[in-house]
Amino acid sequence: MYFIVLLHLCTYGFISETFKSQSTNQTPLSAITSVLIIAVNCFVLITGYFGLKFSSRKFISLGYQAVFYLVAIFSVLVLFDIFFSHKSLHEAVSGLTQFKFKGYWFIKAYLLLMLTVLFVNKLKVKWLNILFIAVFIADVVMETIHFPVSHSEGHDWLHLLFLYLLGRKINEYKDFFSMPWVVAVFVVSTSFRVFAMLYDIPFVSNSYNNLFVVISSVAFFVFFIKIDIKTNSLNAFSANMIAVYLISDNIFVRERIYAFFQSVFCSFNQYLPIYLLVVSLTIFFASYGIDFIKRKIFNVFDEFIVGKITFGAEYTLNVFRVKGMR
Repeated sequence: MYFIVLLHLCTYGFISETFKSQSTNQTPLSAITSVLIIAVNCFVLITGYFGLKFSSRKFISLGYQAVFYLVAIFSVLVLFDIFFSHKSLHEAVSGLTQFKFKGYWFIKAYLLLMLTVLFVNKLKVKWLNILFIAVFIADVVMETIHFPVSHSEGHDWLHLLFLYLLGRKINEYKDFFSMPWVVAVFVVSTSFRVFAMLYDIPFVSNSYNNLFVVISSVAFFVFFIKIDIKTNSLNAFSANMIAVYLISDNIFVRERIYAFFQSVFCSFNQYLPIYLLVVSLTIFFASYGIDFIKRKIFNVFDEFIVGKITFGAEYTLNVFRVKGMR
């Protein structure tokens, strides 16, 4: 998840026109982005590798968490503008709603994926293989040859479905991967992508579903599967990772944080590595800390709300099932 925060910083973190005009760092930024672009793919490959079973409680909990942070962040920023920027309520709300909210694409796509696995997990091996090939062609091949099914560059449900199926395949054939080959494929494919992005080589892009990005993602993911890192601290840390995304990728928070740090590193030509390191770590650990505190304060309330919604949803579904059997 830290790589995703850093990726967003490299992609969106230079919104100041002054910064853009001063920047002579497009080459290193392009190189860094080409390396980090695999982060989202690897995050979803984990889901496919370890499997995903639909749970109405988990489904509702994820949706509730997204809504909670969206409403909470919006409310805090409105109050901040009223008390510290001396704006009226109307001015504060208008200033925030002027943005066309397009964030949280991952949450929307992942929720749809959770529904999809209800059917995918019931398929026989033959139909799973057919589905995998069909999705691979529609998602990866068509994007790579510049005839995309959608123009989302992998920011959609179809790509998450492909990664889920790919993660299952990696689990199935994990014993066929050797560490030297995995490292070699990652180094070669990543180096080639960096070179290709710098020199505009056709059929290579930083889209999540570009074939060469997928190859690097698989190699990187398998590398960490092979070294088999298992610690209790990492498991405890992972519980807050979705919240890190929900907070750090909120458009209102993101633009304010980036604008603040750009004013601090006003001559960032000289301090690009420091800027990237300081801002990304600040966003990551601040987001983690906010969710840690939120869980301590609102845990009972969250469990109550999610439990009630889950009960209501399951009860309604059972009523419809009974009526359908009559």
